Amino acid sequence: MNPSPKWVRSAPLSQTDGTDSEEIWTSTDPASGDSCVHPLRVRLGKPLNVLELKSDVLAQYGAAVEKHRRRCEELFSGELERVISCPICGESTEKSERRLSVYRADYHECAACRHHFVIRRPSRDALDAFYSRGEALSPVYVDDKSLTRRLDEVSRPKAEWMLDAFRRRHGRLPRRVVDVGAGGGHFVQVCREKGIEAEGVELSGRNLEFCRDRFGFDLIQADFVKEWTRWAGAEIITFWGVLEHTPDPMSFLAAAGRALSRDAGVVVAAVPRWECMGTAVQSIFTDSIVRHLDPSGHLHVFSDDSLATALVMNRLTPIAAWYYGMDAYELVSQLAHRFRNGDAIQALGRQIGEWQSRMDRAHFSDEIAVAAIFTGDDVRP
Repeated sequence: MNPSPKWVRSAPLSQTDGTDSEEIWTSTDPASGDSCVHPLRVRLGKPLNVLELKSDVLAQYGAAVEKHRRRCEELFSGELERVISCPICGESTEKSERRLSVYRADYHECAACRHHFVIRRPSRDALDAFYSRGEALSPVYVDDKSLTRRLDEVSRPKAEWMLDAFRRRHGRLPRRVVDVGAGGGHFVQVCREKGIEAEGVELSGRNLEFCRDRFGFDLIQADFVKEWTRWAGAEIITFWGVLEHTPDPMSFLAAAGRALSRDAGVVVAAVPRWECMGTAVQSIFTDSIVRHLDPSGHLHVFSDDSLATALVMNRLTPIAAWYYGMDAYELVSQLAHRFRNGDAIQALGRQIGEWQSRMDRAHFSDEIAVAAIFTGDDVRP
């Protein structure tokens, strides 16, 4: 096993709202001392009217807490398997340390790449059945009331950022996009509206039905890792909130590397971050978590080191990054729930956007998206 690279980020001391900047991510091989420099185009923050998008959750936060607690207790009450090596760098978990317990699950931190993962997790079969039933995320994606807002405030900004990263690299729009873990098909729909050939891969039957009914096309119910040849030649493959759910995120990145076009291939991976305000808040309110550090949904919570390591170990070179999150929403909703004061949500809600903007500018947001190009040898068998 090769030692995990050590990462250093060089960023401007001050940031300006609404403008992209340049960062340098430098990786150093601990064994040889060799360094590699990765210049990145970086965006900080994403406008989002979270109170309207999450209105039902906020109005029924207590019920949501009980639902997530019961779901975690059910999922983690059966036979569990212990993770024996870091899912990213392969370091023995004997050296890992417990960082936080949420419901019945323990998050450990890898001693090498600082990746955070649930140390004892359900079997792969149990997880596959869980996600196929759509119990974890489908309600978010199949909500008719938020359909237009989710398209405009979530999917369109993601598509525009992705296309900007590709255009800067290749001077044109991509010809073919594959969205893995497509949810209700919102992101695929936005790409199609832009005239791009776009497909979505999704396991949940509920999401498949929603996409067919609302957007008029079929998502593909398939195992991306096993059936990657179906998407050979794709110019962009996206994982928007996918890698944290699977026991083996590296297998998805490896499959993407095999499938990508060799002339113009880009992978986009968006994952939850450990070093953020959301984690700080939830470390206090561990008994009322409904997102972010939710072990029934997030088997992994990445450090920036572990995400960068996962990419370069699959011969994917980062070219752009985007920091954004819902940390301010997390703080307000947790306080309102703790003090049983729903009025606090409305009273403080107008400040959520400004607070979140400041957290994003400080790299303290709970999510990051990275675009990376394939720069290694052909790995197709």
